[in-house]
Amino acid sequence: MIKGETDKRINIYRIWDGKQLILCKNSNKARTRVNNKDWVVLFPTISVNDEKRMMYEEHATQNTDFDLSDAGVQYLRTIWNEPREISYIAEVEYIPINGRSRRLWDELKKMHEFELWNIDNGPLKYFRKKDRQFIAIYKVFSMPFSINRKKDQVPDINGNEKRKKQLTPEISEKIFRSISQFKPIVDEDEFQKRRETILKLIRETRNDIPDRIIPKKINNELNKDYEPTNTTDFVNQTSEIKINNETNNKLIKSENILSKTDNEQTKKYCIFCGTELLTIAIYCSNCGKKQINP
Repeated sequence: MIKGETDKRINIYRIWDGKQLILCKNSNKARTRVNNKDWVVLFPTISVNDEKRMMYEEHATQNTDFDLSDAGVQYLRTIWNEPREISYIAEVEYIPINGRSRRLWDELKKMHEFELWNIDNGPLKYFRKKDRQFIAIYKVFSMPFSINRKKDQVPDINGNEKRKKQLTPEISEKIFRSISQFKPIVDEDEFQKRRETILKLIRETRNDIPDRIIPKKINNELNKDYEPTNTTDFVNQTSEIKINNETNNKLIKSENILSKTDNEQTKKYCIFCGTELLTIAIYCSNCGKKQINP
């Protein structure tokens, strides 16, 4: 039987449109191997409240919430009243990544392969505490019929109706009997070119030092307003970050420096990107983030 994956509607529609090939994943289990290829059906999930929050650019307040980029907000507004039938299937491959590499997501955004999400409050937040980190690459095909999610899925192994992610034997057989009628959403040459570019970037960033992890105390206070910090204070915060991937299993120490003294003159640095700031600065001139007093 063919397995399925669920993800936010904005992500699935983007994949179905062929404008994006990838999604963030912390598991590689949702696939069905047929003829030496792994297949998956993508199911869009819709949370009206969450989409409204993102569409009106209200910042995430929960650990499980994420923020869209400007491009993501614009795209969500275009699909807001656009229900779609599930008439797509995809070949999928799961590639281990260094999900905490800022360079990885910066470059994917420039390539328009992952531009819908705010990098800090999107992929970096998603992978912050996840040991298993993958990018799933999807090669999507349209089918000559659609899937009825209520009728064509079976409960999971525990009988949980709310977590249906597997198609019935009947619809699975129907899908693969019609494989000759599948039509690729992205031309083969274009798909392979984009895929190779993504794989090259993954290899190049696999050993990057992870983007700074904001201490929990600070992370919980990010949305609060603060008085200007005392510019004579300085904080050296050291955290040990464990990187778990195929090629880099070692402990790295990173220092988050708010400010430091040099030749008895106080210097102030952005706690997020390290840019030197004016001592009276409240916002970073480089990344634009507000400096806080942890």
